[in-house]
Amino acid sequence: MINKIKQKGSINIAFQNKLPRIFEYFMIIIFLITILFTVYVGIPVSYKLLYSHELIESIQLVEVFVEGKKEYSYIIINEIEDIDEFIDDFTQLKYRWHLGGPAPIEFNTIAFKINYAHGEYEVFDYGGRYTYQIDKGIQTRGYGSFKEDEFNQLINKYKY
Repeated sequence: MINKIKQKGSINIAFQNKLPRIFEYFMIIIFLITILFTVYVGIPVSYKLLYSHELIESIQLVEVFVEGKKEYSYIIINEIEDIDEFIDDFTQLKYRWHLGGPAPIEFNTIAFKINYAHGEYEVFDYGGRYTYQIDKGIQTRGYGSFKEDEFNQLINKYKY
């Protein structure tokens, strides 16, 4: 009887000694997942257009004015003539994912507006994006941003 009690006690002690080690493994796993996620967020990816570039009707450089939560107006700065050249330039930009919700277009900013053949469009500046789809209306989209200096170089190329 005494031996059985000692054995039960030794099992409890052994288990208690393993608890801190299990906690350490758990914390190491959480740390590694955090590191991997942080590295993944910083990796440049290709920006994905709303639709394929064959459906693009026109591309405009616009000044965007935000008038309400989902109300925007535009002043067209330039109609971009060569869509293929713009797409080639645009795909060279580095786009990086970020944490948090979708970023809105900044107030009174210069952005690109891509108009699609079926009446839908997307507008993006270096840090935000929104789309208009017939069945969904205007939605803020995009969990990433372009490098601001590269984006501004693209704006300057197509400004006039």
